[in-house]
Amino acid sequence: MKISVVIRTYTQDEAEVGRLLTTLAEQAVQPWELVVIDSGSAPPVQHRLRNLQRSGIETSAGRSIPLRLLEIPNQAYQSARALNWAIEVRAITSSSRIAEREEMSSSVMPSAKYSS
Repeated sequence: MKISVVIRTYTQDEAEVGRLLTTLAEQAVQPWELVVIDSGSAPPVQHRLRNLQRSGIETSAGRSIPLRLLEIPNQAYQSARALNWAIEVRAITSSSRIAEREEMSSSVMPSAKYSS
């Protein structure tokens, strides 16, 4: 089973982000990937996230969990709506429910694009 964990962050505390990602990586059922949506965190946090995107998150079992980073400005409702739609399409695509994906893409936001 492949589990993607998606979190959104807007913080000044680099240690807090590190603790969160380590805790998620060490769960009994480890995620296949971590997706972090950064909405304008402090520069040290952004730097750490970019480094983790390159290296992955090492677990105590020696596995490296990939981190995908999406950086967006901390903006209004429309950005969040488009982002939520992109995440839903990604989830449906990942689980191979093609009929639902086609239905969603034609009825919700046909012009939005998301690349994996």
